[in-house]
Amino acid sequence: MAFLTCLLVMIFISPDSKSLGNKEKTKPYSIKRILSNRIILGIFVMRFFAASGQGAVYTFLPILAMQLGLSSTQVGIVLTMNIFLIAFLQRPCGRLADRINPKYLVITGTFASGMTVFGMQLVDGFMLILGLNILMGIANGISLPGGLVITGRMGRTMGMASIMSLNDAAWSLGMIVSPILSGMILDVLGISYVFIIGSLLILIGGIVVTIFLWNYEHNINFVTESVFDLIKK
Repeated sequence: MAFLTCLLVMIFISPDSKSLGNKEKTKPYSIKRILSNRIILGIFVMRFFAASGQGAVYTFLPILAMQLGLSSTQVGIVLTMNIFLIAFLQRPCGRLADRINPKYLVITGTFASGMTVFGMQLVDGFMLILGLNILMGIANGISLPGGLVITGRMGRTMGMASIMSLNDAAWSLGMIVSPILSGMILDVLGISYVFIIGSLLILIGGIVVTIFLWNYEHNINFVTESVFDLIKK
């Protein structure tokens, strides 16, 4: 499937020289300059903590589910519904993020995701775990488009590929940390604490993004305001 996707991209995605035409290319900002922007830094930190917490679900939920007597098929259904709802909600929530301030979607979705992860170690049975994963999928489906809209706006001046790659890097770093941290927690404290601490990590990301996006308005004027300006305030 990955190889097929690669072939489709090579065939159907046009190169920059063809898609941009005679338009002048924007010179991308340096990584240091991009991360000095408080809005981008807030999104970056939030995605790192969100991935660190959510990775516990994707990695260790099967262990919890097996302890509760769920079958492998039921575990697959639970995880599939989570991911399916994230994908399904991208278009409607993306349209909503274009009409209202997207920071509200990011903040609401992040906190909601943290609360659903916390609840996973409290429930028992297939339907309850499925219900929490449906809620988690909805929460992530709400927050993701909002973050993409914000970073997309910033990318117009800072360099779209540079910002999107940092966005993905933050998520990847969280996914790297999550299995190791969660495994240590499982060995020392038990499976329940994997979800408790995972929830706390997501909520920390929610607090950070709320602080850094508090004064964000959906216009280009905030692109130049850095994290140092926030500290001065």
